[in-house]
Amino acid sequence: MIWESLSSSNELPDTTSSFIIFKHSPRCSISNLAKSRFERNWPVNQKTPVYLINVLNQRELSNQIQDFYGITHQSPQVLVIKNGVCILNDSHNGIDAIKVIDSLT
Repeated sequence: MIWESLSSSNELPDTTSSFIIFKHSPRCSISNLAKSRFERNWPVNQKTPVYLINVLNQRELSNQIQDFYGITHQSPQVLVIKNGVCILNDSHNGIDAIKVIDSLT
């Protein structure tokens, strides 16, 4: 799995693209477990960009994403963005790579 990085919300793809945002706290054992499980179950052939946001180092970016998509911040959290809209928002044990992939079809 290839994680994309962001330094600002201006770097997010345009609103016609589909992409995934994974908010992660490396100090949190639940977040580490969710990230590891997500990586293990991510299909090798999947080409949808997945952006990893470290909520400790990139809190401002995390807040901008929260405000822009109208979602409540959580960590860990996965957001699926399609046509400029957050179509899936799961957190903690609800994060499932297969569910994310299914939401893109």
